[in-house]
Amino acid sequence: MLTINSNLKKEIWGRATYLTERSTDSSFINDVGENKAILWSKRTGLHSLNLLDFRLKEDNLSYKDFLSILSNSNPNFSSDKDPEWFKILKSVFNNNCDIDITDNDIDSLERKKAPFFNITIPFLKWSKNYVINQLNVFKNNFKHFPILENNLLPSILQPVYQNLLSLSCQTLILELNIKRIHQELIGSTKEDRFNYFISNYITEPNDILTLLKKYPVLGRLMVTSMKNIVHSRLEALKHYLNDYNELQNKFGGNFTELISIKGNVGDVHNSGRSVLIFSFVSGEKLVYKPRSLAIDQHFQEFLSWINNKGINPQFKTMKVLDRTTYGWQEYIETEECKNVEAVKRFYKRQGGYLAISYLLNATDFHSENIIASGEHPFFIDLESLFQNRLPIDTNENASQIASTKLMNSVLRTGLLPVSLFKSNFLQGIEISGLGGYKGQAIPKSVYGFVDVGTDEMRMEKKQFYLEEGKNRPIMNGKAIRSEEYIGEIVEGFRNLYKLFIDFREELLSENGPISLFKNDQVRAIIRHTQSYGSMLEAGMHPKNLKDGLMRVQLFDFMWRIVKQIPKMSLVVSSEHKDLLQGDIPSFVTKVSSCHIWDHRGKKIENFYDQDSYTATIKLLNELNDQDYEEQIKMIKTSMTTMIKKWDSKLAYRDPMKKQVTKIASQEEFINAAIDIGERLERKAIWSADGKTVTWIGLGANEHDQWLFTPLDSSLYDGLMGVSLFYAYLSKQTGIKKFENIARASLNSAMEFIENDDSIKSLSAFHGYSSAVYGLMHLSNIWSETLLLKKAIQLLDKIEPLIEKDVLFDLLSGSAGAIIVCLRLYSLTGEKKALTIAEKCGDHLLKNAQSLEIGCGWSFNIGAGHEPIAGLSHGSAGIAMALVELFHLTKNKKYLEKALETLEFERTLYNKKERNWTDIRFLEKRQELGLETPVQWCHGAAGITLSRLMIQKYYKDSKIENEIKIGTDTTLKKGFGGSHCLCHGDFGNLEVLLLSGLELKDKFLREKAYEYGTKTLLDARKNGWFCGIPQEEETPSLMLGLSGIGYGLLRLADPYNVPAVVLLEPPVNHF
Repeated sequence: MLTINSNLKKEIWGRATYLTERSTDSSFINDVGENKAILWSKRTGLHSLNLLDFRLKEDNLSYKDFLSILSNSNPNFSSDKDPEWFKILKSVFNNNCDIDITDNDIDSLERKKAPFFNITIPFLKWSKNYVINQLNVFKNNFKHFPILENNLLPSILQPVYQNLLSLSCQTLILELNIKRIHQELIGSTKEDRFNYFISNYITEPNDILTLLKKYPVLGRLMVTSMKNIVHSRLEALKHYLNDYNELQNKFGGNFTELISIKGNVGDVHNSGRSVLIFSFVSGEKLVYKPRSLAIDQHFQEFLSWINNKGINPQFKTMKVLDRTTYGWQEYIETEECKNVEAVKRFYKRQGGYLAISYLLNATDFHSENIIASGEHPFFIDLESLFQNRLPIDTNENASQIASTKLMNSVLRTGLLPVSLFKSNFLQGIEISGLGGYKGQAIPKSVYGFVDVGTDEMRMEKKQFYLEEGKNRPIMNGKAIRSEEYIGEIVEGFRNLYKLFIDFREELLSENGPISLFKNDQVRAIIRHTQSYGSMLEAGMHPKNLKDGLMRVQLFDFMWRIVKQIPKMSLVVSSEHKDLLQGDIPSFVTKVSSCHIWDHRGKKIENFYDQDSYTATIKLLNELNDQDYEEQIKMIKTSMTTMIKKWDSKLAYRDPMKKQVTKIASQEEFINAAIDIGERLERKAIWSADGKTVTWIGLGANEHDQWLFTPLDSSLYDGLMGVSLFYAYLSKQTGIKKFENIARASLNSAMEFIENDDSIKSLSAFHGYSSAVYGLMHLSNIWSETLLLKKAIQLLDKIEPLIEKDVLFDLLSGSAGAIIVCLRLYSLTGEKKALTIAEKCGDHLLKNAQSLEIGCGWSFNIGAGHEPIAGLSHGSAGIAMALVELFHLTKNKKYLEKALETLEFERTLYNKKERNWTDIRFLEKRQELGLETPVQWCHGAAGITLSRLMIQKYYKDSKIENEIKIGTDTTLKKGFGGSHCLCHGDFGNLEVLLLSGLELKDKFLREKAYEYGTKTLLDARKNGWFCGIPQEEETPSLMLGLSGIGYGLLRLADPYNVPAVVLLEPPVNHF
């Protein structure tokens, strides 16, 4: 067995080096190196971007150097001098000092909870020894040494071992399982074999080194992490000792006996530095930040200026001590509000902060950056003030222009709930400063440990949920919801907005409070932190820890953004270096500068087109009544997104009781649809070239959350739905401009669809199937076979998503995809469409849950749903799809499962209400006095529609009876809410219209037109009511105006305008 010194030979650890650290020899180039270079360039996208030479130049390398490095299978350090990490590695494993890790350092119970703790012991010993030596130096150098060492030491060692385990766990689990599979572990039980692995492979220093030799990059990263944590804590400690007297004077507390320094507050930047909390025997705390706090200090002065102008309620300021490269901040404790009036004042202040954040171009004020201390909100991370915009290509499409419009509004602050697009990395979670409610399922599953302490220990994806933040006021132990105080938020915003206008000249003056910020340093946010986090996570996969070049190649994927934003080529090299260090990349700028700097001091000149100070002054000059009204609308609309669907009961109207003397004519229905088309046209956002168009609106995602965004590509509340409305409007009226809008809307939708990262779903209303459905109709309306070919090509996108589908239903899952694929098969004869429909059907059968009576599907939405009734998410929609699949395939297994789930759905039938119980949030709905819905999406209306479709291919007396019951219930209870298709009058009119047509029932058809006329008269008097909270308007098909317009066209010509709510095929096939 090799000795420690043998395992620490320099030539062994050459593979831990990165691209720029390896020796080059241009005379040593072979085919292996050239093939590796080609593969590297193709994998990362550098080849297609023609960026490889530029990327290499950023690292002071030529292409020949690159080939030389890749040709060498035994890499060497580029310098004879050992790099720092290697020196420390040797020191860690040649540590002869008499140091032990005691229970005082790391509690024994805590060690037992950490299954691979032993691997950290050599690193902890080195850290402890180093810290003790440095503390002794501090004792000799400083007059005051108010530190309780025995208490302080564990707070430094704890993050060391936690980070080391975080880095190494994935690799250790892999090694454990390899040795289990190869039967190299001894023991009669799983636990014994696990303990054998611990004792024989990661306890003795030489055994640890032997393992790390196999993964040399891991060894390097563990050393770097340890060094960074220890050095950053000691650096902060030295600053505390330097500032000791000034801290006492500035903050006025008892900071005389330091007992701990706690980290993990915020992201890690600049060689492991992060925000730290200093705790003292007195119980008091101080916040240390490793950056300039000039921006924080000047913000407090700005608040004082506002207070002096007589604002009510006043803002409470916090104490700040800026030391240029670092600083200290008052620790804010959470406190409860004493009464409702205090809560009101809290939200008035938040409205004021919203106006301040808007004026000062703030972003990123999400829930973690705000602390509610009684009736006072405190903003604790102010380096996201005066944020600049990334330079974007001037040839923006309509969606980019719409996003820019939102980003130039009050929504950019992060205080309000908003999503630029439904498909971003935080899809399904709301983390705004005014929201961020606990219990939300975090969309991205996180790996957790399973079978800990056994030789079958492994990592599996687990669902985690957002915890309660500190950003909302507490009263009587309960967090108060901000959506209940929209009026106070608006009032606070109005008061500050008016104050800024009234004192505009003073604010604009050279001696005004805004000029104080001119030279302050702020963070330049280049990408979302989550993007960097995902890269760092991928970089810890064992395959990337065997050779440093694998990590370099992985991080070269960061260059791909240059295709969308060319100027990003100036910063990727800096991002790359930070990621290799294990840091979240960071850049800074100055408020009055267009330049940015990385943390190594590299200056990227004129990265921005305009500095933030100029942008703020420009905005200040442009404040006016019109802008105020626009921002208020944004506030109100975005706040409605926090209202739950079951909590969004619209004011009930009953226009159906009124008698009509004359049924509306076809022309009247069409004219009303034209009015809606022109109304939407006025709200449209166009690209400069007129080729793309979009709208901003309130919609819902697959997690049943409201979102305020530019429209995405979907049928439900996106561009495909709007395009369908305009296409049919043009067809019915012959008005050319409506066709132009439909085509521009389709162009915008296709930009989403052709972006591989944009859509993650097979949904018939939200995903790729919705695009297939829309293209089928548009190709038919315009007689363009190319669109039909595009629909067929999209089948390749749907197929890989089948196994990933956990929603299953008509609206969002495989059931809807079945129907769309069957429509395409019937239209084109494309066999792949039928194959995919069958695969979706088999996926449903495989995931069906057997119940006491029948079967159903548990939907993975948020915390999960039990099987439910209904068309959109329940058994009715799934049964409808399976019956149609049976009809085309003649495979009885689909029919049998459909009939089974109908039996389950019948168990939810309520005879008294003559409706099917909606068990979603049942207790909450009952508490709010909400009846069982009668809607397309949930309840009798949608269930009736499903039975009408099923009856085409399978008839029995139960289905006939359910159609009668459902139709009767819809007539009596289904009208007077909103006018939308999803849960409003036009969706329910489809029950009457389709029943009249399919059953040849004259009474029901006449009722459809009678109720349609009443709805039209109601709208002429009171306006159209979309299916969203707060009586706002939205452009979408299923929730908004385009769907209402489509419903009017359907009434005007039901034989040529198909029922989109049932995914009916186009008519008059060309």
